[in-house]
Amino acid sequence: MTFNNKYSFDDIKSSLTLNNLVVLLVFLFPITAATVKGAGDLIMFTLLIIGIISFRFKDLKLLDKDKYIFIGFFALFLVAVLSMINTENTIEGLKKLERLIEFPLSIFIYLCFVKRRLNLTQTLLNGVMVAAVILALQAQYDVSALGLAYASGAYHKIVFGDIAMLITVILVVKMYFKVGVWRDYLMTFFLVLSSLYASYLSGTRGAWLLGFVMMIGYFVYLVFNKNRKHIHMLFVLFVLMGFIVLLFKNDYMYSFITKEFLNVPHYFMGIGAENSTSNFQWRIVAWKRSIDIWLLNPVLGTGVGDFQSDFFKFFHTHIEKSRFGHAGKHAHSIYFDALATMGGAGLVVMVFSLFVFPLQWVRRNVSVCYLETKKLYVLTLVIIISFAVFGISEGLLSRKVFVNTYLIFLLVIMSNAANLMRGYNSRKG
Repeated sequence: MTFNNKYSFDDIKSSLTLNNLVVLLVFLFPITAATVKGAGDLIMFTLLIIGIISFRFKDLKLLDKDKYIFIGFFALFLVAVLSMINTENTIEGLKKLERLIEFPLSIFIYLCFVKRRLNLTQTLLNGVMVAAVILALQAQYDVSALGLAYASGAYHKIVFGDIAMLITVILVVKMYFKVGVWRDYLMTFFLVLSSLYASYLSGTRGAWLLGFVMMIGYFVYLVFNKNRKHIHMLFVLFVLMGFIVLLFKNDYMYSFITKEFLNVPHYFMGIGAENSTSNFQWRIVAWKRSIDIWLLNPVLGTGVGDFQSDFFKFFHTHIEKSRFGHAGKHAHSIYFDALATMGGAGLVVMVFSLFVFPLQWVRRNVSVCYLETKKLYVLTLVIIISFAVFGISEGLLSRKVFVNTYLIFLLVIMSNAANLMRGYNSRKG
């Protein structure tokens, strides 16, 4: 390996030091995202600073098929800024913009990963494997040592449960592509069960909805491809999940799950709906009122930051207000929240920027990918689907930890795929 004479030894040493720091931060992110308060923000900020410092305008040439994703990120932030025309609560609006600005700024992190040829996916997966055990220990500590009714980690049970389930599905993908002895499969099985256990103790239904969707989709895929070995492994995993529920249940978890799942059919049948204070009932009310708010400003919405104040204006009955007047900062759904605060334009731009464009990126690349890169596209697909499902019942863009997690995971895998394809193309050329 030769170095250009214009680079001094100090330049090379500095570059290697920054590379090592980036590797360390990516490894630590999945471990600390839900367990150490503020750690994810610090990691994201540090990576952004490194990206901005190392940025040169010529680096934009490195953007190829990826540019549409970042155009979508810029468009999402622009629509949010335009919606501020209707915002009355400017302080809350600026707080929301602070989270959303990470999307367009993430281009600096991506270009940093690509320019430095940092293939960080394995580093991220190593962090995910450690995180599975840490999350399980954290969940047990919350419930047993602290005496909490559910595991919440550093933030909230929804954050904790969703991230634990995201780690679970990533580990299942890792297990699918694993080629090795049974000892390796057993280790991955242990890690999958650890993160499942953590998610279970959080009592987060959105997380388990993702688990159900992924399991059904995975089963259909395996049957279609006649992969008997992994069908058997999936069956064993399903049985072990049952053991987790049976062996580690507590009174709160049992009553919570029973109450919430029974509330779904009861609500639609009108049984006890007038007295219900369930989370499911709250979400239905929030989604209905989101449509009411959207109708006031169909194009740009009520403005980011104004959801809570406008939400309170649309309580239809005194009973509804007494039951749900304590909440309303967001619609508990990224889709309804975007519709209410950023209008029809915001909803369309958000769906395309966060889900459609990344899915198109996967579709365009997977047809010409090599075996080495196939895992990266499958991981990207899993991450996109995971956040799309989480977003049904949670305001992901209202929690910075979710924004950080989505971006770090997506940027690491996309940049790794770009570097691998550049390597293949240069050898072919």
